[in-house]
Amino acid sequence: TFVLLASSQKSSESLHAQHKRPHCTQTRADLSYCKLTTAKLRCGPKKRAPKALSHRLLPQGKHSATHAGRRRHAPTKATMTLLDHARAQERDDAAASHEKDAKHGLLVQKKPPQYPQDGLKFAIAGTGAMGLEHIRNISLLRERGSTIVAVADSDQRARKEARAELDKWGFPQAKVMSDWHSLFDCGCDAFIVATPNYQHHELLVELLPLAKMHVLCEKPLCTTIQDCLDVEALVKEHYAQSDYMFMVGMEYRWMPPIAKLVETVDSNVLGTTKMVAIREHRFPFLHKVAYWNRFNKWTGGTLVEKACHFF
Repeated sequence: TFVLLASSQKSSESLHAQHKRPHCTQTRADLSYCKLTTAKLRCGPKKRAPKALSHRLLPQGKHSATHAGRRRHAPTKATMTLLDHARAQERDDAAASHEKDAKHGLLVQKKPPQYPQDGLKFAIAGTGAMGLEHIRNISLLRERGSTIVAVADSDQRARKEARAELDKWGFPQAKVMSDWHSLFDCGCDAFIVATPNYQHHELLVELLPLAKMHVLCEKPLCTTIQDCLDVEALVKEHYAQSDYMFMVGMEYRWMPPIAKLVETVDSNVLGTTKMVAIREHRFPFLHKVAYWNRFNKWTGGTLVEKACHFF
């Protein structure tokens, strides 16, 4: 749940300026009306729901010819805050201009992307919870020719679980190794880093200079600022001008609600952001190998391990 608190003064003034003297286009068949105040937008009862969200406002104390002599209904408990109203307007604007790209990576594609006829060959370092999830996700790409050539994990139980998942999801030919160094020469096109946080830096420092495959690193990138800077320098040196892609798995960035949230905040349409509050509806700790995710020295701390999903 994301709660965004912004300056209400700017929002109220801009909204009042936009609807200072609107023309009511209500018809007798649509008995809804709206009364705008500086605090809330109160919507009266209506006989039928309109086909689209209606933002036609009837000024307080004013009546059109259609509404002349009609008894005004008292506002119901259903209210919309100015923030909700602004979001509704944005949804309508987005529907009207469907081809407009969102600012942070939300690209509206007219045609599905083109993939290589022979697909991609994946390797996965780390077969804990995230590594197993990647196995299941890649199985959805099998019809496009993608496959898993090898996975690696230092934990015996994790390797056993990986073998079972690979066989279950159609990758019986995939090799299961105990050392992620063995994956460097396994012939993969794409390398997924799903090891514990504290191992990312060591692995990437050896992997990135090879620059011979795409790399997807699970978040967080590293556990310290200096380690992140080291990796950033390697990416700029070896991947900036190459045909391969390096990416951190920030999947929230591609979710339409989050992309729209970021776009709205950056546009400053609601005013200056004063505070951001985030409530995560999930249990606090997943069960990881040796409980590494419960110790700051391995996770990077709470703000790294948990907040990396949102920032």
